[in-house]
Amino acid sequence: MTSKDNQSYLNAHVRDLETGGDTLLNIGENSPTVLAAVSPNEEVFVYIRQYANTYATGYVKIGSEEYPLTPDDKKVHISYNPIFIDNHTVYFTTDYEVKYAYLAKYGLLSKQFSEVLKINEESIEDLKWNKHMQKFYLVTEKGVTDFLYTYDLATKNLEKIKTPVDVINKIEVTERGTVYLLGLSAKLPTNIFELTDEWKQLTNNGVLGVNEVEMVEPDVVSYKSFDNLEIEALLFKALPENDNGHTIFWPHGGPQAAERKTFRSMFQSFLNRGYTIFAPNFRGSTGYGSEFVKLVEHDWGHGPRLDCIEGIDWLIDQVITDKERLFLVGDSYGGYMALLLHGRHPEYFKAVVDILDHLTYLHLLTLCQRTGNRLCNVG
Repeated sequence: MTSKDNQSYLNAHVRDLETGGDTLLNIGENSPTVLAAVSPNEEVFVYIRQYANTYATGYVKIGSEEYPLTPDDKKVHISYNPIFIDNHTVYFTTDYEVKYAYLAKYGLLSKQFSEVLKINEESIEDLKWNKHMQKFYLVTEKGVTDFLYTYDLATKNLEKIKTPVDVINKIEVTERGTVYLLGLSAKLPTNIFELTDEWKQLTNNGVLGVNEVEMVEPDVVSYKSFDNLEIEALLFKALPENDNGHTIFWPHGGPQAAERKTFRSMFQSFLNRGYTIFAPNFRGSTGYGSEFVKLVEHDWGHGPRLDCIEGIDWLIDQVITDKERLFLVGDSYGGYMALLLHGRHPEYFKAVVDILDHLTYLHLLTLCQRTGNRLCNVG
């Protein structure tokens, strides 16, 4: 893929490593377009066109002819992870017409789309194929945690595999069936694991000078927001011997992202110094279905803000904190939200920290332009 001759939408080329020859395969149009899969005989290609976080459509291209992977490419949905299991069949993940991404397939001979496998209230986020074993490896996302499954294409058997981590960044599967996993948890930084008969940790990426018992595993809690929408959150409670009585409220970045059970050195540092941390996955967060993610579109400052306020009220009702012991810290979209919360609801917070980055600055600049606030005219 290259921006040469097509800076906005990208072109696809194939390079012959022996001759150095360069052949143009596809000209991207209408949206950034990437080559996502190639058939074994190298005659069929799958491209993904990315219109937005929640709108990315897949297309099969055979010669000059192109077909959408899903029945209606004008409907807002995503199609990712295309895999050719032979020259005529493409499997992929999509949330076409449903909340949670599932496994689907497209038959090149019949030009037909069909659903293959749905996992209740879990979105299939990654897909790997083992040709020798005729199995798919599926990584699913549900709230703050990921899960790993195998799906036998012949028997239709779905098997859940226990993993040594809570969040899976990547999996790779060899032809012999060995699984390599890159993942992490709240108390474990990113490491590589190998699965044969059982999991074996191959790397030793830890926290120097800190024992795991000195770190904190979060509780998963939930509360009702102003419109009765259920919001899930992570509550990191400072260890009793360290507790200083104060709480840090952390709105995550994105906004179409989520706070998950991942290792954050900043969190563990704050916890070690006695601060409790509360991190809500307000509307617009990933991991709760496509409808939940889309709730933030055209609403970056009302619904998500009130979700945060309801979370703070929940903390106060649970006697976890009060307005004299609550701090507000955010980065990226979370920095924008931190400033918005403190600006609209200053009575809730003792202090606020915006970890300013370019995205926060753009959010603020857009807000200032819309409000016509001359005080925002800073370089």
